[in-house]
Amino acid sequence: MISSNFLDHFTTHLNHTLQEALRCAMSSGRHIVEPNDLLVGLLRERGSIGAELLLKNGINLNDAEQALKVVQPSKKFTPGTDLSPSVKRIIEKCVLIAHLHEHKYVGTE
Repeated sequence: MISSNFLDHFTTHLNHTLQEALRCAMSSGRHIVEPNDLLVGLLRERGSIGAELLLKNGINLNDAEQALKVVQPSKKFTPGTDLSPSVKRIIEKCVLIAHLHEHKYVGTE
């Protein structure tokens, strides 16, 4: 997974988004977080810049969950859940963009 000191550079919204993506994957019976889970996690994180951008462009949580056939999240966590290579690349790109813009933190935007 991701080391905890690395997560210190993620905003609270991004951390919550990743937690929701993890919940989404596990509720669907998977041990790998895929980009679709990340999208749903982002939409579940109300008040984040990323969620607001998606909403303003007509992408909402209910439609995304229906289109992706998302199961309602459970509170249980299963050890061994990881990020897919695609999600890892997405996060790496977010970190790179934040660095290029000299931001100290990585957010949902």
